Amino acid sequence: MGATGEQGGAVARGPAGRRRVRGAGVQPGHRVGGGPEARGVGAEVVAADLYDVESLRKAFDGAYGAHLVTPFFTHMSAAKELEEATNLVAAAEGLQHVVWSTLEDTREVIALDDDRMPTLDEYKVPHFDVKGGEADALFAEAGLPTTYVRMSFCWNNLLKGVAPHRAEDGSLKLSLPMGESRISASRPRTSARRS
Repeated sequence: MGATGEQGGAVARGPAGRRRVRGAGVQPGHRVGGGPEARGVGAEVVAADLYDVESLRKAFDGAYGAHLVTPFFTHMSAAKELEEATNLVAAAEGLQHVVWSTLEDTREVIALDDDRMPTLDEYKVPHFDVKGGEADALFAEAGLPTTYVRMSFCWNNLLKGVAPHRAEDGSLKLSLPMGESRISASRPRTSARRS
């Protein structure tokens, strides 16, 4: 999934030459591998709609396995991301193996009533918590043979919108566009020393 995007495109480039690759994306006119500027990898690109289980089944038809990713930042909606994951699980029934691109559920370490970080509906970090909380459980409950890949930050983001820039004094600065939003404050941790 997402073969015309950054993460899915990188996955599609990996097995090129070793296996037949079918890339599913919402923009099948793009070349597999991260957008139109990337070199193609000889993959078949098919259209698939994350809100249409039957189109997903067609994209997976005859495949051994699939790398599954959801595009949270195209809609910024926890509800839509959960719907996408639910549809992917339903369509992946019958695959031998799936790799699910997921994230940690931050609520395991930051309670919803912890005011150091805002709570958005029922989430601390929606795109993390939906994946790590609800969506991971869907794969487990379905009994799909799943590898859960958890990446906290895609480092190629540093080459784009949040790239460091050179300040007048020559130092590098990393700016996070947050406006007036709060950022969580860290509490000192205590740890027992081992002798």
